[in-house]
Amino acid sequence: MFNKLIDDGFIKHLGLSNFTISMLEDAQQACDVPIFAHQVEHHPYLPQANMLSYLKEQQIQMISYSPLARGNIIKDSVLQSIGEQHHTSPAQISLAWVMQKGAIPIPKASSVDHLRDNFEFTEVVLSIDEIQQIDAISYRERYVYPPVVSPKKWKSGPFS
Repeated sequence: MFNKLIDDGFIKHLGLSNFTISMLEDAQQACDVPIFAHQVEHHPYLPQANMLSYLKEQQIQMISYSPLARGNIIKDSVLQSIGEQHHTSPAQISLAWVMQKGAIPIPKASSVDHLRDNFEFTEVVLSIDEIQQIDAISYRERYVYPPVVSPKKWKSGPFS
């Protein structure tokens, strides 16, 4: 099915969202085309280390939604401290961390100024020590709870 969509020019690449590693493995077996990208919630409070490692191994690009933890990241003392050292915001530090982890952040922007502020993260280069400080943040929280489709349901669905 997906191969035909690509062959007919309707889609260029196949991307998924909010799959578990197990579901991704099932999807890879079910699809006749490679999975190009996978979108998941990803920020310093939800580092998704296992998912990121798996996706890198499978050569699937990770797209990080809610990379600012719905704005909660700006209150974090570690990100504030690193931001002060870089003369930038905790939000930009979080976005730089996501990018340096090998993922692509897609933050929400409610204004042009907000968009510009978010984009300035591309000028931030975190040191290994700074990345380790962020990795060591022990607080864990998920902010987005997408509906989950069980593999049994999608195996019997329209794309089976």
